[in-house]
Amino acid sequence: MLARLDFVAFVADNLHALVGVVFVLAALAGARRGGGPTRRFGFALGGLLADVHDDDTEPGGLRGLARDLYRALPDAGRQVVAAVLVAAVVLPPFALGFWLWRRPDHPFAFSWGEQPLESAAAQLLVVALPEETFFRGYVQTRLTDAFPANRKLGPVALSFGALLIQAAMFGAVHIVSDLDPSRLATVFPGLLFGVVRAWRGGIGACIVLHALCNLFASTLARGWG
Repeated sequence: MLARLDFVAFVADNLHALVGVVFVLAALAGARRGGGPTRRFGFALGGLLADVHDDDTEPGGLRGLARDLYRALPDAGRQVVAAVLVAAVVLPPFALGFWLWRRPDHPFAFSWGEQPLESAAAQLLVVALPEETFFRGYVQTRLTDAFPANRKLGPVALSFGALLIQAAMFGAVHIVSDLDPSRLATVFPGLLFGVVRAWRGGIGACIVLHALCNLFASTLARGWG
């Protein structure tokens, strides 16, 4: 609906941020209805941002936030490392596939693009965080409640029903926003992020991996035109 309101200047200029807010609010509202602590839905972000301890006797506010962030640092580091390791495995074959699909007629020319730090922050906070909160956090958790994990991928227990449906929903959202059938290809990273969610238990690694994949794809598009 927001994508169809792009004739409104404010919506057009802030579309990704507005969609991100809707995703996060919908996920939080659904989590309240679903019951249980928010970390059940991965919202502790695998330590990237965590209500690490549920102790009402400890101070809240900025002091409490600083305390929880400090306590989350070790796990946050593990989630970042996990995301980087997965990226190191999947991104080189993706680059090869990109080249085979595009068949560029010139060598790769690396470019950081305009405002690289702002772009990285936007991919992490405006795109990856809201999408992972909703699809891998809330949706995949509730689907796993309906279709319990009954398969193993190595040490990872998976619900194939939950994995496939959330990835299909992820792809469908990208189609209806852009009306471009090629956007259905986002089903495949949706599957990858779903497996990482099941593996890591939270969505922290998924957020970092999602942002890395988007930035990598943008870099390939700039380099090969």
